[in-house]
Amino acid sequence: MQRAGALYQGGDFGGAAAILRQLVSAKPRDPDLLYRLAMAEMYTAAYPQAKKRLEQAVRLAPKSPELHCALAQCRQREGLVDDAMRSVETALRAQPAHAGALHQKAELLRVLGRYEEALETIDAALATGAGSIGVELLRAQVIGVLEGPEPVVAMLEERLARGDLPAGPAGSVKFHLAAALEKLGEYDRAFALVSEANASRASRYDPADTDRFVDDVIATWTPELFRGLPRSTNDSAAPVFIVGMPRSGTSLVEQIIASHPLGAGLGEHDGLTAIAHQLLRDDDDQWAMASLAPALTPQRLNSCARKYLNEIKRRDRKATRITNKMPLNLLHCGLIRLLYPQGTILHCERDARDTCISCFFQDFGAQQVWTQSLAHLAAFYKSYERIMAHWRRVFEATEEGGLFDISYEELVADQEAMSRRMICDMLGLEWDDACLAFHKAKRATVTASRDQVRKPMYGSSVTRWKRYEKHLGPLLDGLA
Repeated sequence: MQRAGALYQGGDFGGAAAILRQLVSAKPRDPDLLYRLAMAEMYTAAYPQAKKRLEQAVRLAPKSPELHCALAQCRQREGLVDDAMRSVETALRAQPAHAGALHQKAELLRVLGRYEEALETIDAALATGAGSIGVELLRAQVIGVLEGPEPVVAMLEERLARGDLPAGPAGSVKFHLAAALEKLGEYDRAFALVSEANASRASRYDPADTDRFVDDVIATWTPELFRGLPRSTNDSAAPVFIVGMPRSGTSLVEQIIASHPLGAGLGEHDGLTAIAHQLLRDDDDQWAMASLAPALTPQRLNSCARKYLNEIKRRDRKATRITNKMPLNLLHCGLIRLLYPQGTILHCERDARDTCISCFFQDFGAQQVWTQSLAHLAAFYKSYERIMAHWRRVFEATEEGGLFDISYEELVADQEAMSRRMICDMLGLEWDDACLAFHKAKRATVTASRDQVRKPMYGSSVTRWKRYEKHLGPLLDGLA
């Protein structure tokens, strides 16, 4: 247990999960072990597995508000906001003044765009005396939406001035303060704060590891191999995969599609990642594409395609196009085509400099450690460019369709024309004007762009990098 805890604290969530799985095998009815394993799995985006562990833990300890809160968190990550709210309400029935449950409920209300209710719930959490820095930051975010950046700056500057926060929480405050200062045009202060916040994370990342993975994908998924691989016989056009770099417009594209009467959005769903792990990782949980990809069979592909399709259709029975906007599904474009010959891949493109500065300003925590350094961001972006160029070559050489590029800048410049292309030409749906009013949609949005997609289209993020050009030497050099 101590080794698992050390790995978890050090950010090696996969290693911690491997040890905890062994412990759970020995004690399968221990709710604490199930909880710890689920939390580690959530950090590796293995949400379905984590959800099953937590559902089992809740059955074993039904009066634990902590377990119900963890289950709510997992369900929220999967986009199951109504289920998450039910878990939170169960926790609050067990302990009405539970600060964590109130925090979770407030976050869900924010996801739903119910900001005034969220603020009331946040204040109730703080009134318990057990509110965390996370609750304070959520309050700042909601006030920013309701009142603008000025009170947020005053609130967060005062919080930092107390000097009582550890490095991690202080870094989170700096990210939020930087965002507010940017809105006020104080770009140098904003960049200094976000640089300090990223430096405080001190996470391990080696660009060579990403390069090796991309090399493996390119070496394995050649046009010759791809042409000869079997396809599933699943003819559904419902699955739509929105891929690209984080912060490249994937949430905006999903919101537009989900605003269509026949569209639905899953958010960042890890179902494809789970399939890729099942089909392309060996018994030691290592990627083995070179040996496993040629062994794919129609039976295995059909089974996986059917399972994923059944899962996403349960989310919305009426929808005929259902998006999954996990950006880094771009690693698996070839597998997507084998699973769903009639499915669609929408690749979101945005200016490299704007994409990278947006990532640098986003507090991804331990999930996207390559965003914490300008040099690492540039290296990762170059790897992303390599793999997308490879998929285009493969799809063109094999005369595959279904891979479309969507320019963020073109979408912002001419919303209706680009939206019509996307809905009618790329997805084969009839046009509906609701897609132009995407910001009025009532759906929950659980990703980093949850507040932005509730606003009409705006162009202030185009050429955002120029505000910080004098600070971007390592990024610009790496992208050159």
